[in-house]
Amino acid sequence: MEQEQANALRKPFNKTQIDQIPKRNNKTGNTIYLDYVGHAHVTDRLLQVDPSWTWQPVAFDQTTGQPVTDEFGGLWIVLTVCGVTRYGYGWADGDKGGNAIKEAIGDAIRNASMRFGVALDLWMKEPASPPAPTKPAKDLKPTKKLPANVPASLDDGERIAVAYAAIALATTVESLRTIWSEHADILDIADNGTTIRAYINQRKDEIEKAG
Repeated sequence: MEQEQANALRKPFNKTQIDQIPKRNNKTGNTIYLDYVGHAHVTDRLLQVDPSWTWQPVAFDQTTGQPVTDEFGGLWIVLTVCGVTRYGYGWADGDKGGNAIKEAIGDAIRNASMRFGVALDLWMKEPASPPAPTKPAKDLKPTKKLPANVPASLDDGERIAVAYAAIALATTVESLRTIWSEHADILDIADNGTTIRAYINQRKDEIEKAG
């Protein structure tokens, strides 16, 4: 990616392209309004910089061929712009049905685009709400060691995506334990460990049933 392209991705959006979305503050109970740029404007920015940009889910279900989502309908994707690939996560905020899938895709593309600097100034305004730490699953013993096959340059979100993809492709229960052990430090922080443990248990049941 050329510096000119990187600068074009980070170019601030016009005020007419910025909307507001209500969000409940879990600490105070008040509703706050956050600035954001919609999926259409983000897509237009990507097309302006790289007409050949692409995205795809991180993993597909081996039985149905459908993209792998978590229990909340969350979707991990990889977004490639100007030959550079980065990860993103999107979900439909509890919605169901076909529209929820489209919302998750659009949210994931916006999230991945932020990693290229698209509307990053607006994302930085969003108040942080870090999850409380939780204990790892009893039958899986984590370590703090970063796996040798995972580049140290990956950020937390990218490491989570790598772990989810590995879990989706795992063929033995032992390999699931290894994945958890290698990635537990970041997965346990990601969502208090709840979603990832549920997904590991789901894959464990699928592997055991497959025999």
